[in-house]
Amino acid sequence: MAQLWETIQQEEYISGYDKDGHTRGTPEVQPPNPIRLEWDINKQCQQVIESSLQVAKALANDVDLHIMMFTDFGKGFVKTCKVSPDAFIQASIQLTYYRLENHFCLTYESSMTRLFREGRTETVRSCTAETCAFARAVCEKKPKPECIKLMRDAAEAHQQQYRDTMTGAGIDRHLFCLYVVSKYLGVESPFLAKALMEPWKLSTSQVCLKHTTTSHTSPNHVARSRYPLTRDMIHEKRNTGGSTAESFHNHGSKQRQFERKNLAGRKAANTSTFRRYSQTAPRRIGTRGTTLGE
Repeated sequence: MAQLWETIQQEEYISGYDKDGHTRGTPEVQPPNPIRLEWDINKQCQQVIESSLQVAKALANDVDLHIMMFTDFGKGFVKTCKVSPDAFIQASIQLTYYRLENHFCLTYESSMTRLFREGRTETVRSCTAETCAFARAVCEKKPKPECIKLMRDAAEAHQQQYRDTMTGAGIDRHLFCLYVVSKYLGVESPFLAKALMEPWKLSTSQVCLKHTTTSHTSPNHVARSRYPLTRDMIHEKRNTGGSTAESFHNHGSKQRQFERKNLAGRKAANTSTFRRYSQTAPRRIGTRGTTLGE
């Protein structure tokens, strides 16, 4: 989509338009006149088409889409706190889900494995014990310094897991390979069956595009995923995120409200404490020689 967007912008700029709204230039070929096709479809095929149409309509109507443009702050502020912007957003997402559902769930975030030949993606299980402890502390109104420390612990755990997945020390691709081998050998594994059948109720993959000021997200029905999310535009001064929730809960609007409250609350309540703690906290070195918060 990004390449198509850039191509259209370039072609429009080069060609321009005439007064009638048509692109300028001489047509290279004369397109043939359209011909209406007559289809001979039997009754059984018509029934299949109608059935598929109803399924498609049900999927389209089973989505509650809300897009939030958060302009209070962006990753520039988060970096001044020596915290990863991605880890910050993930902690906010977990806090939002916990406030909505009063429990945690298996959460999906993709990471790249481009360090390896033909590497694609690995799964970051961003619902960690540290993140859960942070969300519980906030909801229980624990003292601010304690919440800040738990937030930093959650961010460090998230970043470490992200580094592990990028360097081949993830979980899910290894589980999948074991599953494939077990099927090839005809070995039944109750552990693999249970591990791979657990639903991803919260999907938070990002789409790194900067061509528009709003984000676009599809339902992405992963295991009847209740909250597919995109946090695809974490800019210096704003964050853009889209959320979809299936209609059996219809939490899209409420989720957006909680997410905005969580993001704004973390800055308004913790700015001075967070920065003061950041000045005394140990600085860890990342895989590329950068500090954890950079």
